[in-house]
Amino acid sequence: CSAKLGYDRSTERADSFILPTLQKAFGEELTHYEIIGDKIIQPNAVGMKLRLTPTQQQQGVADDESSKKSKKWPEEVFLKQVLATDYVSSRKDWSDLRRTLLYARTELRFYRDILPIMNQKGFHATPKVYYSHYDFDGWIDEDEHATQPSDESIDKDKL
Repeated sequence: CSAKLGYDRSTERADSFILPTLQKAFGEELTHYEIIGDKIIQPNAVGMKLRLTPTQQQQGVADDESSKKSKKWPEEVFLKQVLATDYVSSRKDWSDLRRTLLYARTELRFYRDILPIMNQKGFHATPKVYYSHYDFDGWIDEDEHATQPSDESIDKDKL
């Protein structure tokens, strides 16, 4: 799961965020991936199933139990992206855009802060989370509460 600034669903620019995000989760050695099936376009996010391609070094290793244990990443992952700049034009006002960003921040905080505690207590009925990050600096403050009313004087198009 990753939330970043700048996702345009209709251009290749969108995909430029995929590999850097995967590398933050699995290391710079990961250099290839392929999208499996169609992207899942949601009102506030874009998700996709990815196949992580082994490096040439890993391809040369026999497919036995020891090579499976030495892999640095899983064969398939699901990546969800929320990129704030894509939603500026599609939201009617600042409070609507703010609500989208706060929702994304809350979801990522759950994966980062709550899910590990649940896993420690024996709850494992969720997918494994490899990376969870958000950066809404300049959009919403880290300590901004969702229950606080938004500042109606903010023009979202000038952010």
